[in-house]
Amino acid sequence: MDLDTNKIRQIVDQAIEQHPRMHRMEADIGILKGDSVTLKQDVSTLKNDVSTLKKDVSSLKKDLTTVKSDVATLKSEIVAVKLETSALKVEQHRQGLMIEHMDRKMDRLIDALLPAKHREVQIDRLEETTDSH
Repeated sequence: MDLDTNKIRQIVDQAIEQHPRMHRMEADIGILKGDSVTLKQDVSTLKNDVSTLKKDVSSLKKDLTTVKSDVATLKSEIVAVKLETSALKVEQHRQGLMIEHMDRKMDRLIDALLPAKHREVQIDRLEETTDSH
């Protein structure tokens, strides 16, 4: 028995049309094709987002490197300022000691000169009183 190809197609098409499950499968295939397109678009969007994020991360890494460098510079400047502050405190203390030492010397000098000055004043008074007589 030799069946015509057209006849076979016709029989298969009728069987498909008559079988309700086949119609549902065709509808599901259509939905899946739509979902596939949506997923492809989503994947494309995600790829673009990942590319943007990589650029942002790269930029943040550069910024972090700059910040680390700035922090290191600030730390060394802080150490330098602390050293200078310590040196100034030592100098201030040394000058304070010198002033105290000079005050003591001045006091001793005044003490040494005061009796002589006192004597000089007394002599001047005596001279004045003798000159006035």
